[in-house]
Amino acid sequence: MICLRTAFNNRLQRLPATKTQCLLVPRRWKKTKSKKKKYTKPGTQNRSDPTVLALRYFDETYQVHFGGLWPIIRLGLLSPHKHGALLNNYSARADSIEVQRLRQFGAVDIVEEAAKEIGPSDVHSTESHSVKDNDLIQENDAPLKGIQEMRRVASMQANYQGFDQLDSLSTSTSGDDKQTGLKETPPHLVESEEGKSEVEKKWWEDQYIIAPGYEAKMESLIQGGEFDNRQSRTSVQPASNISIINAPIKMNPNLRCYVHQDEGNIKRFPRVKSDSTSGLLTYYAMDAASVLPVLALDLRMDETVLDLCAAPGGKSVAMLQTMHLGGLEANEPNKSRRQRLRSVFNSYVPASMMDSGVVNVSGEDGQELGDLQPNSYDKVLVDVPCTTDRQSALVPTNNIFNLYRVKERQNLPKLQRNLLCSALQAVKPGGDVVYSTCTLSRLQNDDVVENAISTCRSQYKIQANVVDLSPLTSALDKVFNFWKECTYGQLVLPGLKRNFGPMYFCKLRRIK
Repeated sequence: MICLRTAFNNRLQRLPATKTQCLLVPRRWKKTKSKKKKYTKPGTQNRSDPTVLALRYFDETYQVHFGGLWPIIRLGLLSPHKHGALLNNYSARADSIEVQRLRQFGAVDIVEEAAKEIGPSDVHSTESHSVKDNDLIQENDAPLKGIQEMRRVASMQANYQGFDQLDSLSTSTSGDDKQTGLKETPPHLVESEEGKSEVEKKWWEDQYIIAPGYEAKMESLIQGGEFDNRQSRTSVQPASNISIINAPIKMNPNLRCYVHQDEGNIKRFPRVKSDSTSGLLTYYAMDAASVLPVLALDLRMDETVLDLCAAPGGKSVAMLQTMHLGGLEANEPNKSRRQRLRSVFNSYVPASMMDSGVVNVSGEDGQELGDLQPNSYDKVLVDVPCTTDRQSALVPTNNIFNLYRVKERQNLPKLQRNLLCSALQAVKPGGDVVYSTCTLSRLQNDDVVENAISTCRSQYKIQANVVDLSPLTSALDKVFNFWKECTYGQLVLPGLKRNFGPMYFCKLRRIK
């Protein structure tokens, strides 16, 4: 039996060439069918959306930690945030034209305002002493007594009263309170006769904003009394082997960051322009809270500084604006982010500084840099990788809450601890290290600081103390919303007004 294909080929050979060409013209025998969109129930189509997963995680953790402030913080995360304009001192246009243009736009220099608030006594004071937690708390006493209890309650009331001006979610004051000048007691501090926060429960049910698909879990948390115990969870005392010391701090007049004077103004600044002579851009647009770690570092003349995780480069540019650096080592191990860092330097830093080695870009692993260059720098900034809460809640692209990045997210505290330990190794004895994140998570903030100090003491024989930054936060309390319940560092909370951050920063001083 002859194969059909063979018979067909024999038939083709007998036909003339013209007819054969006509038969061999390709033809699509199967028509493509349009795919119908599958129907999905409302509320179930975004189960794998990383932004939804991030909000569910935030609702589960942050609402217990921040209590009544969490609805306002959540709205701030999902709302457009305020920008700041960091002036570039290396551009000739910045000193005259750009300053005038920003002031006409209704912006003020927050560093200049902070210098007025701090005053000469705090700026030029040279006294420093260590205060151990054993001096504040006795082992046989209750966790919160006396002066410390008064400070804790006052800070909680100050937190609430500062946020009650942010939006309409806050409670209003009564007539008697207006006459006496006192605010009404927050709902989460009012307890019923039975000892349960009934007013608080109703306040949560009316005003809490729950992520889709998370209603049942939230209901169980509310009924289970999780919110009633959150004050004890947030009031964490320093470890007995960690000291908190006072140290002088001064505002650098060369560092200028402008923000809108109106708290609720979220308009973007005018388009940045380049200098006609040098070609450098006049200012760097950034979240103004990113300047706080640089101010906390308190850079002095001719100091060598290491930026352990430098990309994208905003904080490195801010450190260069102090005009005090003897040298800056900007380290970034990721190749693509390192290229972006170089492009930022090319736009804001003169080429002579790059060529002379005043600014050097390296690509070492930050966890190993402390072993490679021990006791080498006067100051170190560690802006570690984190969950980046605002970006995680808004941007699905390259989101750390993607399902394929679960292990990476779980390993973040370990990575952050290793980077901070490496920074404490790289700094000289007596030098300062500032640890910063852009997350609200206590696991990535205070817990990492405590773990790193203990690890350095046990493994590397390095002792470090926490430096009190309350003078800096007090001077900028009218610009940022600071959370008063942090154990070691300072935390900027977002809100509908003063919508900066989140930004956590903690200053450590290496003793030996």
